Amino acid sequence: MTEINLMPDFARMFQLMLREVVNQGKAEYVFDCLPSDLQPPALRSIQRFLAPLNIAAHSMTSAEAVQQFRDTLNRIVRDIDQTAAEMERDLEKD
Repeated sequence: MTEINLMPDFARMFQLMLREVVNQGKAEYVFDCLPSDLQPPALRSIQRFLAPLNIAAHSMTSAEAVQQFRDTLNRIVRDIDQTAAEMERDLEKD
């Protein structure tokens, strides 16, 4: 009988997601997706968001801090996703 391992390969997942965020986060790609009148301000807004996140990631010193970082990042991602979905629905109504 073949054993099914339900434990994800976290090291592989980390490497894949890190590569994905690097690819999607390239400024020229983000820049090209923005309306021309919003490009520099929008990129600065993204940078202001990522800078403290980056510092927090480098400042973790315990497993508790890693979990707090994960929980916070997860909340931020969900909030952005929900807000974007609401905005998209509002645009579809118009």
